[in-house]
Parts: sequence; structure tokens; C-alpha cells
Amino acid sequence: MLPAQPNLGLLDGIRCIERISLAREPIGARALSRELRLEPTRTHRLLKTLAHLGMVVQQPDRRYYLGPGAHVLSARGLERWRRGGNLDAVFGELQASVSHRVSLGVYWEGAISIIHDSEGGMDMAGSYGPSRLTGATESGLGLALLAEQPEGEVERVYWDRPIPGFAGGWTALRASLWEAKSQGFAYRRAERAGERPSLGMPLKDGMSGLGLSGAIGEKEVGDLLFQLRRAVELLARDQL
Repeated sequence: MLPAQPNLGLLDGIRCIERISLAREPIGARALSRELRLEPTRTHRLLKTLAHLGMVVQQPDRRYYLGPGAHVLSARGLERWRRGGNLDAVFGELQASVSHRVSLGVYWEGAISIIHDSEGGMDMAGSYGPSRLTGATESGLGLALLAEQPEGEVERVYWDRPIPGFAGGWTALRASLWEAKSQGFAYRRAERAGERPSLGMPLKDGMSGLGLSGAIGEKEVGDLLFQLRRAVELLARDQL
């Protein structure tokens, strides 16, 4: 929840880093200003400060890309998961007990980053890029984590723009998140060609969770939830 007296410079700086991290090529300050709806002079100051810290790097053509400082922080964040004493064991046990894809994902700003994936052969020493980043409204895992966020923050992320998977817009998404919050999990049916049903459950920090996806029939949801709850409870013993 946003504090009564937020540090707006910090918020805008982090959003600059987030947008640059998603760009497929370096981006200029003016383009960034337009996308974030910031005053150009403010954006220039933020980028110069972030470049000083090594969070972004400015090219000779004055465009910016993600810097080494951001990569170091990312690596340290993944290291936190490696320190979880029984993560590999719990993940492996869950994978062996179900016939569906198992994922561990982290939520931030309307997106889910998959950092552990049974089908993709990923581990936390690997990397994840745009192919491992999915919209939070497009999976059971994403919806389960969205439901853990303050309503005002979710509304800010999706305000005044189409919401993938929710033709009814904010009203439909809000109802779905209320249901997920009350249940403690989210189940998303396959609604488009090529989409697979998915099930998700948050870990105790509310920002990360476990998900299953595949040919999940509604009759087996109960059994799968039992397996997910057991895994979540075991991971809660190690999660900081």
C-alpha cells in the first residue's frame, strides 16, 4: 500500500528501470518520458542518477539500456531462492506427484517472471527474459498473486488500458480477484486457442507462488490443490 508521504522520485526511478528492462533495444529519455507520462527534464535527471549508480548505461547516441547494477541485484534476488533449504526437494516432489507443468513465479507491476519451470528445464542458475515474462491476468498463478496485492495498486496497473483475458475490463477482473482471494487460489480455464488451463497458489510473502498448467480438468482441481497446499506449507518453513 502506498504510504501517506511516498518518495515519488524513488517510485519514478524504479519505474524507469522496469521499463528499460522490458525494452528489446535501448530507449531514449524522451520516449521513456512519453511512456511513463513524466516531464522530460525529470526523466533526464532520473536517468543520469541511475546511470551514476550503474543501474542503467547511456550509449553514445544518448539512449539507455539496463546496467550492471540492476543485473547484480537480480542475481542477488535469485540467490535468496537458492538459500531456501528445501526448495529443490519440494519442487521435485510436487513435479513427481502431478502430470502437469510446475512453475515458481514472482509478481511485479502486472507481470509474472517464471524463475523455476519443470517443463522448460530451468533452474535458478538460469536466466529468464521476455520469453519467461507473462501477463499476470493470463494464468492461474498470475491471478492468485494479483489477488494478494492491494486493490488500489492493481487498479493503478490496469487503469485505462485493456486487460488481457478480461473483456469485461476492471469490473470483471475485480470480481475474479475477489474470488481468488477468498479461496486462496486461482483457477483459469482455457479461453483461447492454444491456451492451457492453469492453477495457482501464493506463497506467504504474497509476491511469489506456485502454479500448475496443462490439461487440468475441473474434477481434478481438488486433488491438485491438495498437492499445491502441501508444497506451499513446506516452502513456508524456509521463506524469509
